[in-house]
Amino acid sequence: MSNLLAFGWRALLKIKHVPEQLFDVLVTPIMFTVMFTYLFGGAVAGSPDAYLNFLLPGILAQDTAGRVISAVGEVSAFDSSDQERTLGRGDNVYVGDRLTTSAEGRAQIRFVDQGLVDLRPDSVFEVVEYQESADQESGTVAMELTTGALRTITGRIGHRSDDEYEMNTDVATMGIRGTDYSLQLCTQDCADSGYPEGLYGRVDDGIVTVTNQAGMGEFTANQYFRVTGEAFMPEQLTTPPANVLDGNEDGNPASNGQGPNQGAGPPDWARGDGPPEWARGGGPPGVGWPWRPA
Repeated sequence: MSNLLAFGWRALLKIKHVPEQLFDVLVTPIMFTVMFTYLFGGAVAGSPDAYLNFLLPGILAQDTAGRVISAVGEVSAFDSSDQERTLGRGDNVYVGDRLTTSAEGRAQIRFVDQGLVDLRPDSVFEVVEYQESADQESGTVAMELTTGALRTITGRIGHRSDDEYEMNTDVATMGIRGTDYSLQLCTQDCADSGYPEGLYGRVDDGIVTVTNQAGMGEFTANQYFRVTGEAFMPEQLTTPPANVLDGNEDGNPASNGQGPNQGAGPPDWARGDGPPEWARGGGPPGVGWPWRPA
């Protein structure tokens, strides 16, 4: 601090003897700010507001979390400044993005650690944090499902002891250890099917811990669970909920990777173009794939 004050005092003394340097200190920063905002920014983005609100935060702050590998219908992303952009196959997804799908929309995202998320129609999903160390020895994931449903297979993050992973909802937080699971937040659609509203989940592989203010539940492969509120304990379901979780619309577990659609997966995954475990369009073994082609 003493050195900083000394340099500052010397600069002031120099300005006293060379007044022209006062222009450099006061006017130059203002001049460059105005020039880059209203001249270069307007030329690049079409208007200064668009430049400041969209391009500049993207250049300075956004970290790539993943990439869209399939998109059907209307799929959008809203960044931290609430600027909207339409997502299609090959587009990047950034930390801080809030993704939305329309009633006919659906998207699959492959993350930087090779994790996968399949976002169902009428869903809102946010990538709060997604980062992995340079040596790929540890990582941190924080995501949030606000409405709708998703299915996810973890990548490298979630398999190691130093990893931190959480999937948040309004009624509970999920932690995992090397897993494949599905979640659905049910509202009126559950009531219509005779089930209470809340969070429903299915574990296809690995371990999922579900925690809220009432306590914690742990669920493993081929188990279903439900949380009807943040003040209610997570509970295991003895039978799959009909019309709630993927692949169980008839109320019975799917088998042999076929599901109710007899192996009709997303078009670009049905011929081996997608993840290896879903290469034949029939979904992961034993749980089926509920894709409904238009």
